[in-house]
Amino acid sequence: AGFDKGTVWHVFTPLAIKLKAVNLGQGFPGWEAPEFLKDSACAAIRENFNQYCRSQGHPSLVQALAKGYSKSLQRDIDWKTEVVVTNGCTEAGFSALQGFVDPGDTVVMFSPYFDMYRPQIEIAGGVPVTVPMRLDAANGAWTFDPKQLRKAVVGGNAKVLFLNTPHNPTGKVFTLEELKVIASVVKESERCVVMSDEVSS
Repeated sequence: AGFDKGTVWHVFTPLAIKLKAVNLGQGFPGWEAPEFLKDSACAAIRENFNQYCRSQGHPSLVQALAKGYSKSLQRDIDWKTEVVVTNGCTEAGFSALQGFVDPGDTVVMFSPYFDMYRPQIEIAGGVPVTVPMRLDAANGAWTFDPKQLRKAVVGGNAKVLFLNTPHNPTGKVFTLEELKVIASVVKESERCVVMSDEVSS
């Protein structure tokens, strides 16, 4: 029910082709995979590395990720309990929402939003609530009203805040000051967690 409806990409992609515009919507790489990567994938198939591994990801991969993120986050990341590998951001978001959201929970996202968010929230039983961003004609920047964010997160007893930066579809990169505002609002909540989609960063 509802999954047969078109998305924004059914309009946006043909329009970008027609107008010969750069399509910044979906992630279509404009380059081929490097030869070493293709060769490694073929070698893995030839050597029969084609069996299931642990569902959270191969130990060598999650250990490497934990090591890298421990440095960048300046804290020890436990590869056994804090790292999960998924087939892209869509699966990661879907899985996280299934874990965090109970039926009727509020999930806040900035609008406009990436078209996959709403169905993921609804499948998890959540209630999507949007905080509108507005384009400032004077400087070309997308902005949001912190009061509206606070009302949605704190007043709405939100369970999850979906944060997407660089933002899809606007391309907005939230400033440090905006991120501090968002963090202060989330800290006011007793239960809201932030799901940060940074696939384009």
